[in-house]
Amino acid sequence: MSNPNVDIDKIRQAAESGDAKAQYSLANAYQYGYGGVKKNMKTAAEWYRRAAEGGHMESQCNYGLCFANGAGVKKDFSQAVVWFRKAALQGDDLAQRYVGNSYSNGDGVKVDKAEAAKWWKMAADQDDPIAQCNLADLYLAGEGVPQDKAEAVRLYRAASEGDDYFALFKLGLCYLNGDGTDPDEVEGLRCIKEAAEAGVPDAEKWLKQKTKQRDRRLRGGKSRLWDILTTDRYTWVIYAVMWAIAALIALWFKFKG
Repeated sequence: MSNPNVDIDKIRQAAESGDAKAQYSLANAYQYGYGGVKKNMKTAAEWYRRAAEGGHMESQCNYGLCFANGAGVKKDFSQAVVWFRKAALQGDDLAQRYVGNSYSNGDGVKVDKAEAAKWWKMAADQDDPIAQCNLADLYLAGEGVPQDKAEAVRLYRAASEGDDYFALFKLGLCYLNGDGTDPDEVEGLRCIKEAAEAGVPDAEKWLKQKTKQRDRRLRGGKSRLWDILTTDRYTWVIYAVMWAIAALIALWFKFKG
């Protein structure tokens, strides 16, 4: 990415001579504004295009992102998928994930969960944690793939080991619910708390809701106990206990005296 110490003139000369790697580097320079050039996404997109058309894998993926985000070019999801697919077929795990995302969300293509699963699996096999988490979601729900909760747990665990805290939260829920694994409340809560501490909104929300439910139960339990003790049905019990205590105190003073 950014490298302020590059010889931008040398890179530009190689890029203009058709060197795809240099074109990619020059595009990076314009995207992030280093090497003495100002940020200019339109110029960056143009150099990504040249490198992408020359078969440069990372440039194909980045050029796809330009179309997906409308950065330097007009937003066009169908063109984004075209370039993501080119990079994905060369083995770029990010591009494979992006193709999967496109099929899952219907961006530039029709929604097709099975096709999404296929591309996410390619990226997941390259240890892309986000793709692993996304694929786990499909296995847990049985969308696009046969339902396999044990496989979902395996993928959530693999993704969480890659520091995907969203996956860690979902792994925690699996432990609590016994989905694809033996129920384990201690491990489930540990996962969810760790995800919440890492800033996962769903984990934070889940913990807050459980805390509120626990507090309501505690308050409700005290209230119900008081209601029972103060009903007419149990009033005589209270008086009987009070008279018994008073009698014991009287006997104690009598024998003491």
